[in-house]
Amino acid sequence: LPDEAAVVAARKIQSLAASMTANDVLCVLVSGGGSALLPLPKPPINLSEKLTIIKQLASAGASIDELNVVRIQLSDVKGGKLAYSANKSCKVLSFIISDIIGDPLELIASGPTVQSELSNEDALNILKKYKLVNKLPKSVEEVLTRRDVGQRVDV
Repeated sequence: LPDEAAVVAARKIQSLAASMTANDVLCVLVSGGGSALLPLPKPPINLSEKLTIIKQLASAGASIDELNVVRIQLSDVKGGKLAYSANKSCKVLSFIISDIIGDPLELIASGPTVQSELSNEDALNILKKYKLVNKLPKSVEEVLTRRDVGQRVDV
């Protein structure tokens, strides 16, 4: 499971991506398990709150696709946001190994380098499906009820 050391590592990876130049290539290996190993919750969410939501979803029977939809909306690096944080002049090269049937690139490891078309509403619908909306911490509710306008990440 992710821990605070993984959050620190995710921040360092995001910072490294942002510091790259036109002469650099950001090479990213994306594979199964990567979503859990690259946790960077959107403020004001903390790691404990994010883990609790994901555990509740998994215990309720949510699929890996559903878990990743929620992870993407609660993260500052998933759903293409890692690539987006990279200096715009550097190249981003992703090596993606799928562990999901149908190979949806945006869901493999929650797609840190793949633009997501998902919305906060998509995550809320999954949480409603598993009757978890009324159990959300205030921070998660705050993030998921923000308007999605301007949140699309073009990578």
